[in-house]
Amino acid sequence: VAEREAPYRLSQVQRGAWERAKTRGVLEIQTTQASAIDTRRHPLVNTHRLLCDAMCSLFVLVEQDQAHGADEIVVDLSTLRLEVDAPCRR
Repeated sequence: VAEREAPYRLSQVQRGAWERAKTRGVLEIQTTQASAIDTRRHPLVNTHRLLCDAMCSLFVLVEQDQAHGADEIVVDLSTLRLEVDAPCRR
């Protein structure tokens, strides 16, 4: 992340999603790709995960699949830096 407020690798559309994710705590992306959360293809996903990691907050990604109408939710607990994750699984 080169800039604190808006990462340099994001397009204008991605910057809007970035701002919404910072306020809501959930990143929403629309995709039809087979591997939507592949960080090499999505700097927005990687940037949001880095923010969650830096702030020790939960990483939540909602992948909206417009082709099939099914959304996928990805939750990553590793950004919380917990030694024991049992309390989070309840």
